[in-house]
Amino acid sequence: MSQKFGPKHPDMLQLVQSITTQEAELSKAVESAAQTTYTDLLQAQSIYDQSKARLDELSKDVIELSKYQEQYDNLQHDLTVADSLYGEIMMTMEREQAKFNMEAPSYRIVDRAAAASQPSVPRVMMWISSGAVIGLICGLAMAFLVAFLDDRIKTAFDIESVVGLPLLGSCRASGT
Repeated sequence: MSQKFGPKHPDMLQLVQSITTQEAELSKAVESAAQTTYTDLLQAQSIYDQSKARLDELSKDVIELSKYQEQYDNLQHDLTVADSLYGEIMMTMEREQAKFNMEAPSYRIVDRAAAASQPSVPRVMMWISSGAVIGLICGLAMAFLVAFLDDRIKTAFDIESVVGLPLLGSCRASGT
């Protein structure tokens, strides 16, 4: 258009003004995009720094946990060894117990018997007399106990003592 029209032509002026306006808008858009990109860059840099710091902390935790994992593995191995050793000891003990029960008799000698220094003499009269005395004492005690516990009425005196009144008459049964 610049070859067809002169620089002062209205279409040319309008076209130049349009180009200027579009260049200004483009410059503002580029400036705005650059500012937004710079802000995003700063925010991304901050997030990156935070992530890197968190990664360093987690790396330290992982290293520490790996030490604990090694200790845990050692303890787990020790437990497995101790458990198998315990199993073997229990099996050996059961075998020995069974062997002992089969070989050993069901009795054992505690002390050897020794001969008496004097012969034993039975004391028959002492045992008979003590039995008679104890029997007499027990018999008398039972008789008194039965008499004490017996609450039946047998005589006229028993009636007077239970009722609390004198007896008016009595009758004897004949022995026929």
